[in-house]
Amino acid sequence: MQTNRQVHYVASCEIYSSWPQATITANILAILSFTLNRVYTECYRGKEYNFTITSSTAYDHAFSYGRNIFSEISSEVDSIFTSFITRPGIRQSLLMGFVGEPVRVIQEQLNAISNHYPAISKVRVDGIFGEQTRAAVETFQDIFRLPADGIVGV
Repeated sequence: MQTNRQVHYVASCEIYSSWPQATITANILAILSFTLNRVYTECYRGKEYNFTITSSTAYDHAFSYGRNIFSEISSEVDSIFTSFITRPGIRQSLLMGFVGEPVRVIQEQLNAISNHYPAISKVRVDGIFGEQTRAAVETFQDIFRLPADGIVGV
């Protein structure tokens, strides 16, 4: 998932792999929370700028393509990311036909994001990854310049 790779880079640029594990985890969660807040609230778009996140450390976390990725940080990012949309011990993409709590979480998140991005249609939160959810995922992917394949990857 492209976002996952970018968070590896951002976390690796912002924190040190020599820090204690709990410190790494706390900092990754802070980076994710800050970034998601900027995206969900359309911080800059609300000020009539045509972007959601900047590339300036004066305002947001730094993203430096090609920087080193440290295994201590990378594995923790993977752990955090996969805990939100998969079952423990299982890494899988969510796509048409999937049913369960991970799909329900995605549906709730899509509905929350659609409050600020009205192009994303509200979906019924039923835990079933059907046509309505796939269409909302594709719109989300298109808005955020991700491959619009309708699949929620991990």
